[in-house]
Amino acid sequence: MLSAPFIQGGRDERTVVVAYASSARGQMGAVEIDVLPEQLMQLADKARSHIIDIGRSYYPNDLPGLAEKARSHIIDIGRAFHPEIGQSIGDQVKAEILSDTSGDLISLASEARSHIIDIGAKLSGRGLRSGSDPVTEIVEIDATPSRLAATAPDATQSPYHLLQIRAAGAWPAPRVGPGTVKVFMSQTGEDLIVSWAQADRVLYRNSQDGGWSDPKTLLFSDSLDLKKSYDILDQRIRHR
Repeated sequence: MLSAPFIQGGRDERTVVVAYASSARGQMGAVEIDVLPEQLMQLADKARSHIIDIGRSYYPNDLPGLAEKARSHIIDIGRAFHPEIGQSIGDQVKAEILSDTSGDLISLASEARSHIIDIGAKLSGRGLRSGSDPVTEIVEIDATPSRLAATAPDATQSPYHLLQIRAAGAWPAPRVGPGTVKVFMSQTGEDLIVSWAQADRVLYRNSQDGGWSDPKTLLFSDSLDLKKSYDILDQRIRHR
């Protein structure tokens, strides 16, 4: 678990969940990794480029004019989203521009881009989760420095990905006995089973209330071997 975290498919085709161990903290943890839609990346990059392009005529003397132009552009190019979402993103970016105190057009455009990504992440399939969750982070993978360079505001061709990483759970490292250790995880990463196999049985603990249950046992028989025991544990945890 220290060198090779356990990874499995998540609650839908866009997510995976990862369980890992930390020897420094003496803990096990799990995170959910969600690939954000490509349309959100395109919207954020195009909005940034547009703000820089038209901002030369408006910034800093006419923030209301720039804000309204940016809002209209976002709504226009955000057709991949529901109209209410495009409207909401446009309105919030308009407010972001109107409240600008940076004194720098590039910084303003980059802040608007980040704001679009943050809003889209909150609304993208996870709209019922609190947007102020402090244990969620957005990470860009394979983003090149030239993408956000001031000299290349429209550099949006190199491929990259936006990942939303959410802490799903943390527990003290469970006590296990001798034998092969195997981890089973729910589709959300919020529940774990840790098992250890012996010659005639599999013992295991369930995560519960930030800790672990007492050891439980699946004793082998003519109808229950190691593989079937693992299947039982996997079915018990997968849909929790």
